[in-house]
Amino acid sequence: MKKEFRKTRRPNGDGSLYYSANGYWYFAKRMVINGERKRVKTSAKTKIEAIRKFYEKYGDDNSLSIDDKNNLQINGVLIYWLMNVKRLSVSSSTLCSNLMVYRLYIKPYFENKILSNYKQ
Repeated sequence: MKKEFRKTRRPNGDGSLYYSANGYWYFAKRMVINGERKRVKTSAKTKIEAIRKFYEKYGDDNSLSIDDKNNLQINGVLIYWLMNVKRLSVSSSTLCSNLMVYRLYIKPYFENKILSNYKQ
């Protein structure tokens, strides 16, 4: 399998995605777990599967709670839409590109912005 290269680097704290010699893709990110900062990672046969497994196991990006809709952040809605809606209609390489565009360009702009502030 040919190794793919990114044209730009990810921002600090955004995690890393890499291909290992054993044939698996790894997604790793530094997180605070039980008050301790650790580097955690997941592996899978495809890039998108490695990212999905990571956020299912460690992240709360895929969970949308009705109780928190007044404090719902725009980034949470966008990542939910990408991982649960858009993923069903595009190929894995397209979804990976969409996630890269989201993390590099959209996420920094909407960081910590609340959705209810933009309604109507």
